[in-house]
Amino acid sequence: MTDYSSSLAIFLSIITGIILYFFFDGVFILTLTGFLATYLTNHEERTVAVGIIASLLLGVLYFSYGLILTPEIPLQVLNTITFDFNSFLMGFVLIALISILLGALGGYVATKIIGYKQSSY
Repeated sequence: MTDYSSSLAIFLSIITGIILYFFFDGVFILTLTGFLATYLTNHEERTVAVGIIASLLLGVLYFSYGLILTPEIPLQVLNTITFDFNSFLMGFVLIALISILLGALGGYVATKIIGYKQSSY
């Protein structure tokens, strides 16, 4: 078991999630990112919130990646499409909610697998 700070564990899990995104589905990667971030954190800082933060940051990166790289659209269709702020906001909120739920699931599984040992003083 490793003892990284929560910020370093989040960074390492996001880098791992970006690399694994080329090979696996995004839903699995969001859960795995939450699990890794929680698993890599030291005992004092290990909570489900670490997994939520890591998964949420990776979800926002996926959302911005989808905004930058758009699919090839024919010119006739492209001229009829306009920016819709409501759809933009709904897509961002849905990505955020899905990332939070999957990160919480991964973080919860990591805390249950590791378990907490109560120390007696």
